[in-house]
Amino acid sequence: MDAPVFEVEFLTQMIRGKYLTKMPENPFNNKTTLLMIANDGSIPAEATGEYGWIYQPKTRTIKLDWPGTDIDGIRYYDY
Repeated sequence: MDAPVFEVEFLTQMIRGKYLTKMPENPFNNKTTLLMIANDGSIPAEATGEYGWIYQPKTRTIKLDWPGTDIDGIRYYDY
């Protein structure tokens, strides 16, 4: 399955800017997939673990897509 065009463009920009050479794995689900949120869209309130990461270009928000909490009860999604 090919990645959506906007995901490819994002990763291409990150690699050209030498920020990333590839999307890192989510350490909980081992996924590198990226859910791109449109600039006029809303970031999901909850993590599902379906993707590795959630990203919205307008706000430059990157979230770990994992529904668990750490030992202090802080959601990984809120890191």
